[in-house]
Amino acid sequence: MVEKYTFKQLAKDVLEHEGVPLSSSQIWELGKELGFSQKTKSKGITQNYTIGSNISVDLRKNPESTPFIQYSNRPQLFFLKGKTPKEGFEISSIESIENNSQINNKILFLEKDLHPLIVRFFSIKYRTYMKTVNQSKRPRLKGGINEWIHPDLVGVYFPFDDFQKSTCSFQSKLYWTAVKFFSFELKRSLTPGNCKERFFQAVSNSSWANEGYLVARLIDESDEELMRELKRLSNSFGIGVIKLTPENEGEEGKILFPAKTKEELDWDTIDNLNKNRDFKEFLELVEIDIGAGKVTNKNKYDEILDDEEFQKHVKDKKIIES
Repeated sequence: MVEKYTFKQLAKDVLEHEGVPLSSSQIWELGKELGFSQKTKSKGITQNYTIGSNISVDLRKNPESTPFIQYSNRPQLFFLKGKTPKEGFEISSIESIENNSQINNKILFLEKDLHPLIVRFFSIKYRTYMKTVNQSKRPRLKGGINEWIHPDLVGVYFPFDDFQKSTCSFQSKLYWTAVKFFSFELKRSLTPGNCKERFFQAVSNSSWANEGYLVARLIDESDEELMRELKRLSNSFGIGVIKLTPENEGEEGKILFPAKTKEELDWDTIDNLNKNRDFKEFLELVEIDIGAGKVTNKNKYDEILDDEEFQKHVKDKKIIES
C-alpha cells in the first residue's frame, strides 16, 4: 500500500529544498511551485493554515520525534531540527521576509508560468533555442547533494545565420565553435530579503554555461538597496539579472545587469546535469544540429508563443492585469 503524502511531509520537503525558515503560507506557496502540493491531492482553500496547524500539533505532541522546530514567534517561522539556515539568511531579516511573504501571497502566478515569457524574450532578442529542465526527471540524492544543481531553462545560440557554411566547417576542424550556451534560474520576485539566497541558487546551477541569468517578473527598480545588492552580486559572480516586462510589447524583458561571458564551459557540472533526461535531450539536440549545420527540429525546443497566444497566457495566468 502506497503511503499517503501528508502536509507534514510537504513542509519537510519544502524546508529541506529551500534551506531557510519559512512561514506556513510560504511553505504552501513554494510547495505549489515545486509540485509537492499535487501529491497531497487536497482541493481545499486553507492549506496554509492546515500546514501551520499540523506542524504546531506535531511540535506539542511529539517534541522528541518531530523533524520541525519553531524558529521564531513573530513572525511565526518553522525550520528543521539540526539544520542551519543557508548563507544570507539573518535573524534581523525575518520580519522583512514575512512582509515579503504577505506580498507574495497576492502573486497569483507560479514560477512555471514565467517559462513562456523568458523563452519568447530571449529566443527572439538573442536568437537562442531554449528548453525547460524538469528537476523531477532526475532522482533526488540523499542529503540534498544534488540540490541547486538544475537550472530552470537552458538555451543555445547557433552561428549558422551569422557565419558562412565554410567558416562553420573550418571552426569544427579546429575543435572550436561559436555555439554559445545559456542557463536561467526563474523566480517570481526579487526583494532585499530574498535576493541574496536566490542569487546564489543561480550561481550554483547556471555558472556552468557561457552566460547565466537570474530572471524574475517582479523587481522594484526604484529600490536602491535591492538594485545595489544585485549589481554587487552580478559584478562579483558574473550572473546576469533579467526583469520580465510582458506589458511592453516587443520588449518583454530587460537585462538589468549583463552576465559576464565565459569562453570555457564547466564540463564537470555539464556531466552531472546530463543525468537529467531533459538536459540530456537538450545536448543531443545541440549535437545533431551542430553536425547538420542547421536546426533540424525546432519543435523539440520550447515553443515560442505568437503575439495572440502570449497575451492570452499572461492574462490567463494573472501575470499582468486584464
